[in-house]
Amino acid sequence: MRLDGSEGLSIPDVGTRRVHRVAIAFGADGKVGFPVGDFGKGYVHVLDERSFQVLLSELDTISDFTCYLREKERLTSRAKVIFEGEENLLALYLHEGRRFTDGPDFFIVEANLWGALNAMPEFNRRNDANVGSYSWDLAIESVANDILTSNLEIGPGLAESERAMRVMAREDRFCRRLLGRNFVEFVKDARDQRIRARLMQSPSGVNYVLLRMPPQMDRQKYLRELELRCFVARGISSGSSTVIGIGVSDAGNQGFALTILYYDHPEWTLEDAATAKAIQEELDYFRSSRLRRVREEEYPEVLPVTQ
Repeated sequence: MRLDGSEGLSIPDVGTRRVHRVAIAFGADGKVGFPVGDFGKGYVHVLDERSFQVLLSELDTISDFTCYLREKERLTSRAKVIFEGEENLLALYLHEGRRFTDGPDFFIVEANLWGALNAMPEFNRRNDANVGSYSWDLAIESVANDILTSNLEIGPGLAESERAMRVMAREDRFCRRLLGRNFVEFVKDARDQRIRARLMQSPSGVNYVLLRMPPQMDRQKYLRELELRCFVARGISSGSSTVIGIGVSDAGNQGFALTILYYDHPEWTLEDAATAKAIQEELDYFRSSRLRRVREEEYPEVLPVTQ
């Protein structure tokens, strides 16, 4: 409940939520005199100020950050780990493909790993490749701002739109790279009226339907089309039962306005499949669409120069 008495945001159920405990030792100068681990009331990560800033800078999505915390908990619960500076443990984690190797029960982490990782050319190429991912961040911020100011056009209300934003925000940095690139391409093509709708599937499995909304189009008719396209998309792609519909309206010099729709259909029946196919045939919604798989490396290789 908000201060003005309006509906607030719900907290995930106790049975599904996971709490991470992080303590920050400000002014510790890299020498934190407190142990990390589970002391009977849950695992506690103790970080100094610099290491915490490095973690948030490198793991700058909630999924990237919490995945590291979980993997670190898994490692330290089974092995003795000696390291100086959390950033060096982070470097080992990234170098091993965002995991810690199984097997050894004793680790000594070198003190210069973070500097060595930053000096690697492929690490910098990855940073360059991630630049486009921040357009997805801007889309999330736009949705969040409209939610908080009650300016988001969606039928079911705050709880429904907030669920959609949670799904978008759970995408990690690598997924956002692909989603952001496709989102920018769609906005450009939509402004040029070269495309009306696009279906894209994140590596996370979540499906997204992008739909161009002409300014003069009836809003309710548009929302109904977005909902039907989400239903069809659920049938085309089997990676996830969740589909997020994003309507894009050209706002001229002010950029674009977004409409968001959360759609989840866990049980997909034969009747659902028949209905989706009928909608495809009758309304031509993604009727001839085929999912195109794109290969993308987190750390892009240098392409050979041809003459």
